[in-house]
Amino acid sequence: MGNAESTEAFSNELNKLKEISVEKNNDAFKTIIGGLPEEEGDLYQFVKSEDLKFLRENKPKNLAFLIWNCIDLLHEATTAQSYPTESETKICLNCIKLLTRLMPFLFENNNDGFVTMAMWQNKVPERYPTAEVEVKESSEVLPYAGKLVHALVSLLFVPNFTIGADIVDGVTIQAYGIDPNVIWQGGVGAKEVKTYSNSALEFNRYLIMKCLVTCCSETLYLAPEDALDFVNPWLWILTSQFTKNATNLFYSLLNSICAYEPNGPPLPYLGYLKSDQSYYIDACIQTLCILTDFRLMNQEALDDCIENSEAHKEALKCINMFKKEYNQFNEDQQRMGKSESTVQTINLDDATPQTNVFASLMNGIKTRDDCLFVFDGLQRLLNNLIDANNTYLPGSVLQVECQQELMFLFWKLAHHNKEFMYYMLNQASPLKIARPLIFLLDDACSQQTKTGLLQFTSFVILHLSSERDFCISLNAPYEGDLPLNLNL
Repeated sequence: MGNAESTEAFSNELNKLKEISVEKNNDAFKTIIGGLPEEEGDLYQFVKSEDLKFLRENKPKNLAFLIWNCIDLLHEATTAQSYPTESETKICLNCIKLLTRLMPFLFENNNDGFVTMAMWQNKVPERYPTAEVEVKESSEVLPYAGKLVHALVSLLFVPNFTIGADIVDGVTIQAYGIDPNVIWQGGVGAKEVKTYSNSALEFNRYLIMKCLVTCCSETLYLAPEDALDFVNPWLWILTSQFTKNATNLFYSLLNSICAYEPNGPPLPYLGYLKSDQSYYIDACIQTLCILTDFRLMNQEALDDCIENSEAHKEALKCINMFKKEYNQFNEDQQRMGKSESTVQTINLDDATPQTNVFASLMNGIKTRDDCLFVFDGLQRLLNNLIDANNTYLPGSVLQVECQQELMFLFWKLAHHNKEFMYYMLNQASPLKIARPLIFLLDDACSQQTKTGLLQFTSFVILHLSSERDFCISLNAPYEGDLPLNLNL
């Protein structure tokens, strides 16, 4: 009964936003956030696209205040001194789900400058402004877009919300280095971690990653000619080396992907008996692909972009504010004269606004053990497609669906990381990666919808074939099986 009442109150307050203008601290926003339906399918039923489009067109002020309230609540959760309670967890998740639902409607038609005003300049957008809105100007105020990115990344490492609480109790989280206390999975960067995962923690991470990906999707709503030279300001902030927990996020994503075993021991249907992690791993792969692929233009073009775009001016301000926090952290560490022994720090002194921390960390995987761990994880997941389609018991092997994204991660490593390529060719078995490449190529040839995968796989094979060691390794006898439909 309580759920029905809260859902009814939610609908009433949402309708109220469509009819009258309200202030930012109005109780209607708390009712909407607190009464959000828990099921994702119900969210789309009650928060209808036509309602959001109506608010965007006719009551943009109310829509902006709703978004600001969600971001403020998330920001408060990252600065709380205690672990989130059950009710606080629900509020955070509701804010995240609501923002994930709202953000595409902001990007869909940004000709009116709504995103720039509401998210970057902290200005109240008006449909029919009668007077100039007074805005408090301050170089120390973080734009709401920067506050949202900061909050989402920080929430991925909050005890009792996305990481185990008892493991990190009383430990200060290191936000500018590699902290084994909070990394989700052991592997690269931290062979052993002190936290743990369960289905509830993984689901919360999934919702946050989904919101992050949505915030970074602005490029999708641009015309092709505009998207070519567009610098995504959300990704610019998110991939900055001064963004807190960026390093912990990279190693958490990479290790979660490479350690994932969808089926476990080779027993039929065993993968279906375990808790389903596929949606969570899919989110990890999508997030890591987006973050590592972001590239900035040269300094001259970037300066021109900043000069002509208010959003990019504010994005640069965010990065400078994050850098100021980092410098303050360094000063505090030097004043203390020591740092926690469990923490490995990284050098950010040479970082520039063009530095992508995720691309730098991926290219920085150097040791033999790390390279082989990543290679084994990627080839195991890529070979899963063959294993799932080459069994006597239909459906007995749980199939991973994100083959194209896995291929992209492999390409990024093979093309940009020379150490990874060396260890793969000389100390691993290149045939393990040749097998899924050939199968994917053959599979894409027979399906017109997979033209992109066909071209990309061909390009990866051409790149590998330019390596002498790879070509020599193909002379070795192949003892496995490869279910292909070859026309000889």
